[in-house]
Amino acid sequence: MKVSKSQAILRLYSALAKEKNIDKKIMIKELNLSNITFNRYLAEIRSYLERYEPNYVLVYRRHNDLYVLKEKGAVEKPLG
Repeated sequence: MKVSKSQAILRLYSALAKEKNIDKKIMIKELNLSNITFNRYLAEIRSYLERYEPNYVLVYRRHNDLYVLKEKGAVEKPLG
């Protein structure tokens, strides 16, 4: 089943809100997105955060291909 743009963005945001991170490869496969579309949707989420949730920022962790929702000024803790 094809996922609409709004459904895909909401799914990404929901995963970030619940899990505090999303795996790029898993989400691209789950939502059947291209890399470019995935990046555009994350840009929409970043824009939303800047405007409505300015205490949060979306950070990319290149070493494990994760996007992490962080509170600004929070101390970075190493993962697992």
